Amino acid sequence: PGIALRHRHRIPQGLANNVRKEAWKFLLGYFPWDSSLAQREEILREKRAEYEIYKRQWTSITPMQEAQFAEFRDRRFRVEKDVVRTDRQTTYFADENDPNLKKLHNVLVTYSFFNFDIGYCQGMSDLLAPLIVVMENEADAFWTFVGTMQRCTRNFLHDGTGMQTQLDQVTNLTKLLAPDFYSYLEHHGAANFFFTFRWILVLFKREFEFDDTMRLWEVIWTNRYTTHFHLFIVLAMLMQQKATIMS
Repeated sequence: PGIALRHRHRIPQGLANNVRKEAWKFLLGYFPWDSSLAQREEILREKRAEYEIYKRQWTSITPMQEAQFAEFRDRRFRVEKDVVRTDRQTTYFADENDPNLKKLHNVLVTYSFFNFDIGYCQGMSDLLAPLIVVMENEADAFWTFVGTMQRCTRNFLHDGTGMQTQLDQVTNLTKLLAPDFYSYLEHHGAANFFFTFRWILVLFKREFEFDDTMRLWEVIWTNRYTTHFHLFIVLAMLMQQKATIMS
């Protein structure tokens, strides 16, 4: 059996490594919570085949086509530039010939063909890397990344409105719950909270250790407290350093 819907809220302390591969498929919408084992096996077959269709859209591009497809060349170049810099300090991506790097590249380029409106943006490789490690299977990593991006699409809107809205919400939370701290930041010209931009964009991926990030994400994904729980984590991080900052 899978993870029953009633167990979704039992994840506030994170999951054990041996259940992550299955549990994340539920948390990220790959598997319905009420699906049977037979249904999930059928979903895997169908979705893995569907992934190959999207992947072939770019792997089948000939050199002659590529020479006349500037957007594809630019998109692939940006993916390749970011992939070689993603989590190379970890054992998961340290080796230059590590298959995880190839999977990272393939999924990101494929996603840019799956979601033409968003394409590829810097920061996506950070969100994908843990999924590659946990899922192992490239197609499964793709579909859980699709689920992740459905939660984070606003972070990558080209007009920046999604990120600005969240920064405004952090501003309002701080005004309400820590007015003295907000006044201090305002006095020092930091009340726009741009210094928290990266925290929100990649869900604290670069602020915590790799394994700690995975535990934090799965707690956020439960939506147990609110769909904006990550913004309260931003505030908690600020409160932890409040005395140091104000001194």
